[in-house]
Amino acid sequence: MKKSILILFLFVEAIGVKAQTGCTADAGGDRVFCLPAFGDSTPPDTSQLTLGGFPAASGGIEPYTYTWTMTPITLEKGQVISAADILDDTTAANPLVTFFQRDVQTFFLTVRDSTGAVCRDTVTIKQNIWNVSLAEYDYFIEEGETITLKEPNFSPKSGEIDSVLWRPHHGMIDSTSLLPIVSPTKNIGYYVTIWDDSGCRATGNAFQHVTVYPLSAPNKYNKKEFDIYPNPARDFIRVEQSFGQNPKTFIQLIDLRGQTVKRVPYSNASVQIDLSDLAPGVYLVVVRDHGGNTLHQKTIVRQRR
Repeated sequence: MKKSILILFLFVEAIGVKAQTGCTADAGGDRVFCLPAFGDSTPPDTSQLTLGGFPAASGGIEPYTYTWTMTPITLEKGQVISAADILDDTTAANPLVTFFQRDVQTFFLTVRDSTGAVCRDTVTIKQNIWNVSLAEYDYFIEEGETITLKEPNFSPKSGEIDSVLWRPHHGMIDSTSLLPIVSPTKNIGYYVTIWDDSGCRATGNAFQHVTVYPLSAPNKYNKKEFDIYPNPARDFIRVEQSFGQNPKTFIQLIDLRGQTVKRVPYSNASVQIDLSDLAPGVYLVVVRDHGGNTLHQKTIVRQRR
C-alpha cells in the first residue's frame, strides 16, 4: 500500500513539474530602425538592432537554448542569405543585426528549456530609408521681397513625412511648413529637419541659399568689372574680370529652377566654362567672392548645336 502511494505521489509531482515548464519566448517588439540620411551626422540608434526581449525566455526550466532563423533570401546569382549571414550569433538570447538584405526583415525565435518544452516568437524590423537629393537652390531677391522655398532635399522612402522644422527661423513666417515663405533681410542659408510617421528624424545641411540686395545699396554686381561672352552660347562661355586675377572668387551657373549646375573657381583673370554637358536653355551666371557675396551676375542663353 505504501509503495502504491509513493508511485502515485511521484506521478503527480512529475505532472506538476511538466505543467510548470510552459515556457514563453520573447523576440522583442516590432520596430523601425532609423538610418541617418546622407549628410546627416546624427549617429544611428543601434540599440534598435538588438533582437530579443529582456529576458528572451521565461516560464520554463533553465537553462534555455535559443535558435534564430529567417526565411532564406535567394539573390540573383543564386547566393542564399540566411540568419547566420545577418545576425552576429543565431544561438544568443539577444543577437545583433549586422546588416539589412531587405527593407523589412522578420526573424523567428525558437526557445527550448531543459525539459524539452519549446516556445516560439517572431519580430519584424523595418529599415527606414531616405530619398536624398543633392540639389542646392539659390535665390536672389531685393530687401522686402518674399519667396517660397522648395521642398526638402530628402524625404522618407519607407514612410510619410509627419512634421518638419526649418532653421534658422529668420525671415520665416512658419518654420513648420513643408514649403515655407521667407522674407530675410540678410544673406542666409536654410536647412530642415524632418520626422517621418515612424518617429525617425533626419537633418540635412543648408541647401536653400538666399542672397538679399538692400534697396538703398548700389548694385555692385552690375559694375562693368566683368565681361561674360558669347551670349547666346553653344559650347562654352568666357568670364573675364578687368581688375585681374582674384583666387578668392568663384563662378556659379544656376538654372531656372534655382539649382546650381556648375561651380567653377576663378583661378585666372579669364576663365572658360564648358557648356557642352548642359541642356539648352536660360542660365544665370553669378560671380561670388569667398564670403558668398555676389560681385556680378548675368543671364545667358545656351543654344542647341
